[in-house]
Amino acid sequence: MAKRLKRPSEKPPFGAYAKTLWLSFLLGGVLGGITVFLSLLVSDAEGGLPPDPFGLLLLFMAFGWLYGVIPATATAVAATMAGWRRNITGMVLFVCTGTALSALFGLFAGGNMTASFSLAGAVAAAVLSCSLPKAENTHIRQG
Repeated sequence: MAKRLKRPSEKPPFGAYAKTLWLSFLLGGVLGGITVFLSLLVSDAEGGLPPDPFGLLLLFMAFGWLYGVIPATATAVAATMAGWRRNITGMVLFVCTGTALSALFGLFAGGNMTASFSLAGAVAAAVLSCSLPKAENTHIRQG
């Protein structure tokens, strides 16, 4: 007996996005802060490590969450409303939206930090796109 699975155009239920929403809220900015910290360490490689790198990392994580929680959560809400899934299309849309919202937020936050905000948003969105609900298999299966 063949059983037809869901159509690809159907959105997953709202509860399927709870993990994405919570992870984006809690970790989106922190991942961005770590990204900015690492990019500054790499760009200032000849200067050596700062005197207290662990304290500086914690500071970047705290400010990363403070400045990154709005774009990260807005990206997760957009994914929930649009019904993006964990496939190539959904993940690319998630990363592009996260990058654009972070860059826009960087323009409003300081103007000269847009590149750092964009990089932080892109990396955080790429990591968090793995928390999107799985794409349904739309083939006919026997069973």
